[in-house]
Amino acid sequence: MHSPMMLSYGETQNTEQEAQQQLDLWYQEFKEFGMKISKSKTVVLKVSRDNRPCTITLEGQRVESVEDFSYLGSMLDREGRNDKEVINRVRKGAQFYQQVRTLLWNKDIPLKTKQTLYSSYYVPIASYSLEACTTNRREESRLQAGEMKFLRTCVQKTRRDRVRNDEIRKEVEQRETLLTHISNARLRWYGHVERMENTRTAKVWLHGEVEGRRPRGRPRRRWRDQVRREIQERGLDWRRLEEERSYLDRQTWRGIVNRTRATGDGDR
Repeated sequence: MHSPMMLSYGETQNTEQEAQQQLDLWYQEFKEFGMKISKSKTVVLKVSRDNRPCTITLEGQRVESVEDFSYLGSMLDREGRNDKEVINRVRKGAQFYQQVRTLLWNKDIPLKTKQTLYSSYYVPIASYSLEACTTNRREESRLQAGEMKFLRTCVQKTRRDRVRNDEIRKEVEQRETLLTHISNARLRWYGHVERMENTRTAKVWLHGEVEGRRPRGRPRRRWRDQVRREIQERGLDWRRLEEERSYLDRQTWRGIVNRTRATGDGDR
């Protein structure tokens, strides 16, 4: 039996050597159970700004190095960015839209059915894993554009009809935007991680500090910065919530998550 594998490592001391040792260990363990790692399907992803080639080998054969990799439906990038994942979600949502486009334009199909297609299929497809990502205004605009295209088609309208987004939402009876859905999921996940034991991997990474000096230029937005922005969009004080550790009370945090965002994204 052959098994494919994706090997990933970061930019710390001796990581390539450690990755090679780990791969060799997996190879021996698989061999004891009568399994083989597929050399043609095994790739290595080096998360680093260092462009030096990798020298990871499997059975004497050099493993292919890739710029990005799809793992459990999510795109992993060598520079640790999220833009490819957002584009991937927009593309997946567009693919589903094309599959059901004929149904959405059909006036004989009940609006209730179209609402189900939106809430049960389109939203999970377009928002999958984005609660764990940071998004900028441009990426959020692309997500919203794909969402509104879907909703407009539900009521047989296009952008040429010049109907405001909030009017379309009222007609479709869908008040929660896709961006709000993602924001709520992000805050729920943040509260969940903060309630974990300090030894849990997710919490260690959330509060971890990267060693060394960062490169020149504007620093990337951290995931906690995204959470802070969304707390502020709800008209709340981030520092006060952190000092009071509001996330420890599930009911209190649920109220914060469901609080209306003052962004006006439904009017764009």
